[in-house]
Amino acid sequence: MKRTFLALPVNATSAFIAVYKKFKNELAEEPIKWVSPEHLHLTMFFFGPTSEDMEFRIKKTMDTARGSLKVLNVRFNRIDAFPSEHNPRVIWAGVDHPEPFQELYDTLLNRLQGGDVALERNKKFIPHLTLGRPRWIRDRSHFRRLLKLYQSIPFPETRIDTITYFQSVLTPQGPIYKPLGIYPLKPEK
Repeated sequence: MKRTFLALPVNATSAFIAVYKKFKNELAEEPIKWVSPEHLHLTMFFFGPTSEDMEFRIKKTMDTARGSLKVLNVRFNRIDAFPSEHNPRVIWAGVDHPEPFQELYDTLLNRLQGGDVALERNKKFIPHLTLGRPRWIRDRSHFRRLLKLYQSIPFPETRIDTITYFQSVLTPQGPIYKPLGIYPLKPEK
């Protein structure tokens, strides 16, 4: 079975990439698997192992949603860590105004459930852009200082104009994301 997820690909601006690279360079000595800029995305739903029947239902649901979901503008405003700065497993960039992303999530949740798509229940949807996954952090005080420094970095606004249904293929070098369906979002008038 394929591992699949639904995400919003992010075309990071050069200013965002410059901040990202600077942050990444500050942690060059740490064992962190960084997401390459061309693979940056906001995950909406992770489906996990997906049968052919479930893949068909996801694609059918997304085809019916095509054209009714609106383009989003996003501004990332900080770099932080899940579950905490003391025990980081994911380094991420936060969204300045999460409300439109929550609305999109709720709309997609209703449509996917209506399309009989099995979903893993998220504790709470928190729109974020995964930047890296640490194995561990050797110098935790340096890491916490960096997070404090990057708590209020104003990134330029970026436009998100598609939702993509991806397959995630795990490799020793990191995951490879293969698009299984690309769904344009409706431009605002």
